[in-house]
Amino acid sequence: FVVGLAALDGDRWRVEQWVLSRLSAETAMLADLQARLAALDGLLVTFNGASFDLQLLRGRLRRCGLPTEVLAGPHLDLLPVARRLWK
Repeated sequence: FVVGLAALDGDRWRVEQWVLSRLSAETAMLADLQARLAALDGLLVTFNGASFDLQLLRGRLRRCGLPTEVLAGPHLDLLPVARRLWK
C-alpha cells in the first residue's frame, strides 16, 4: 500500500508518502497517517476519494482497530468537478 498526502505549510507544499513494506506494519502506518490528518484539521481534498480512497481507508482503519473519525470532516472530491468541466 502507498498513501500520499500534500498540505500547505505556510507558503509551501509539504508532501509526505507512506509506503507499506510489510503487512505487519499496517497498523503503525495507519496510526501515523491518522495522527497527521488529525493535526491538519481542515478540508480534505481527494481525487476519487468519495467512492474509493476514503472507503478503503475507513475499512483498513477499522480492520486495524483504529477510529475513523479523522475521515469524517469536510471533504471535497475533485473527480465529479473534473468530469463536469472536461466531460
